[in-house]
Amino acid sequence: GELAAVLAHEQAHVARRDPLRFSLLRATAKTLFWLPALRGLADDVADEAEVRADDAAAARTDPLTLAAALVA
Repeated sequence: GELAAVLAHEQAHVARRDPLRFSLLRATAKTLFWLPALRGLADDVADEAEVRADDAAAARTDPLTLAAALVA
C-alpha cells in the first residue's frame, strides 16, 4: 500500500513536469544570484509542488497509507 502511495506521488510529479520546472527555476536562481527573491520563489514552487503531489496521491490511494509512507 505504501509503495502504491509513493508511486502515485511520483506519478503526479511526472504528470506536472515538476523535475523540469525545478531544474529551470533552480538554474535561473543560481544564474541570477544577485536576486535573492528568485531563490525564495524556487523554494515556494517546490513546496507547492510537493503539496499538490501529496494531494493527488491521497486522492488515488488511502490518505492514511500515504501519511505512513511519508513518515517512513
